[in-house]
Amino acid sequence: MNQDIKNFRDHKIIFCDSEDSLKQSFKQGLRKDSLIRTSSPALLINKKLKTKAIKPKINKKLHLDFHYSVLSFVEEVYKKFINNKKFKNYAILIARQALLLQPKILQIASLVEDDFEKPRSIIVSRSGNKEIDKRTNGVWKNFLEGNQKNQVIETKITPTDERSSMGPETPSFWNRAQFLGWEKILYRSFLKLWRHIPSSFSKKNILILNENELLKETVCHLMLKGFSAKIIQKPKEKRKKMILKEKDEIKKIIGALLKKRILSIAKPQALNPILKMFYKEIFKEIENYKSTINYWSLLIDQYKKRDSKLLFLTNYPKGGEIYSLAKICNQKNIPFFSFQHGLSREILAAHDNYQVNFENNITKQLFAFNKESERISIQNPFNSGKNNVKSVGLPKDFFLTRKVRTIFKQRPILFVSTALYAGYFQDRTFPQTDIEIAKREKKILEGILNQIPHPVDYKPYPAIRYTDPDPILKIIPKLKNLRIIGTHTDLRYLLHKYRIVITSRATSTIGWCIMSEKPMVFVETGDGYALRKKAKKSFKESLFYFEEKKKSFRKDILQFLSQPIEEIERQWHEKKSARMRLINKFFSTPQTGAGYRAANEIISSLNN
Repeated sequence: MNQDIKNFRDHKIIFCDSEDSLKQSFKQGLRKDSLIRTSSPALLINKKLKTKAIKPKINKKLHLDFHYSVLSFVEEVYKKFINNKKFKNYAILIARQALLLQPKILQIASLVEDDFEKPRSIIVSRSGNKEIDKRTNGVWKNFLEGNQKNQVIETKITPTDERSSMGPETPSFWNRAQFLGWEKILYRSFLKLWRHIPSSFSKKNILILNENELLKETVCHLMLKGFSAKIIQKPKEKRKKMILKEKDEIKKIIGALLKKRILSIAKPQALNPILKMFYKEIFKEIENYKSTINYWSLLIDQYKKRDSKLLFLTNYPKGGEIYSLAKICNQKNIPFFSFQHGLSREILAAHDNYQVNFENNITKQLFAFNKESERISIQNPFNSGKNNVKSVGLPKDFFLTRKVRTIFKQRPILFVSTALYAGYFQDRTFPQTDIEIAKREKKILEGILNQIPHPVDYKPYPAIRYTDPDPILKIIPKLKNLRIIGTHTDLRYLLHKYRIVITSRATSTIGWCIMSEKPMVFVETGDGYALRKKAKKSFKESLFYFEEKKKSFRKDILQFLSQPIEEIERQWHEKKSARMRLINKFFSTPQTGAGYRAANEIISSLNN
């Protein structure tokens, strides 16, 4: 409820993550001596403010236990529904929501009894952009809506776009042209052509839901073999409301399990608000599923009337609308293929928690990048079928990074930051706060990169989690050895300008770095983005690997980076054989021609 701030002089605790919003609220009369509960690094380092970092009121061991039990909990939820005849079709939908619930449980576990009973102020920032507001505003308004003594203060702000991937900068025409490739050109040309030719003239008709690079490559090769293709949109029908009886039955099936999980780390007062939030999301997805069944069925029947054999291709299959399509495709024997989204399940230890999100949980077949991804995806406990994954390699774009050239002199070192804050766009359960991420990044910048005899360009991670400027980016202009570049530019358009690349954490960023063939320094941070054991061994053999937890870490990496660039390049060349083995196992299996192979696999599957 919005009320006049002047009436709430007794509000001594504020939930806020925007400095701009906070200043506006102070001007309106909010107490300046209030304690500000926040996740924002910009606010937490501001010594003029009285702040406290938001984190669960549990010890690190209990937090880790919670993190390592995520997968088993999600599996347990899944089994309760997959083995239930009436609700079997909703099993994956509900299990995915159970996964999304886990970080929210940790968030609400940061609240104490007084938060649910005593006066609290919650500041909400409105930017005019719904997506930004969703990513940057906390969940406290929902968690504390039962507290009649709280107040919600809404402020209008202009968010920073310093980390936005949708920023104003674009690569040059020449840079973009080097990444076009003939497959992309033909793909777009063929799509336009098939708008004007009846699909009955084609061998088979491809319907595309969501694109990615591997999918586009594959479709291009299929179109060269006489397939037509069309991009379709998800239906925009209104959700079909669930009947109360169904809702009560679902609550009965899962209620006790949820309650036990929530109360394992959160206060009893947290139970009702978080359950309300969880059930709302579940029922929304189920309603999306039910309301789109008829749409997909009619669409498929319409295409079949044209005597055109049909298949669906998609990037990451997400949401009830896509699950309903998978259901109809299965009923009508329509092939449904998906393509790997992102490169991390192969190397990231924590990725096991996210197996319920794998593409092959709902599609006929998944085309993966490499053998390790194939193995992990097949073995995941939510897999919709046996051996429904085939590794075909990375899309062509990854290989083009090593072919692109610059007419200018290359810069010595590029530091590709993976310091991605969580904010309230939470998908993490490991014990790490955003202020800890910021402090670690600061140490690397000031204590290492600013101390070496080579200039370093710093590329921030392109994602907005807070509306205020990042304090880390404020530090860099003060350092003699560093400058910020490429804030709004895709990494692939920058790599060719440098001789050495430094990065950290097991993220998809590594794929672009390693496939560029630039000498790569990898810093193992040991946090929630730690490498898998298998990957760590290969990384040590094939890259320049440094472990942050090692006592001699700073000394070792400083000594290494202080060498002449030519010497680092020479040592890199010596690791080539080991690196080829690393790439073949964890990145691209086989190395080239992914789209061509995926197309042939689809044709073979259709013939069988």
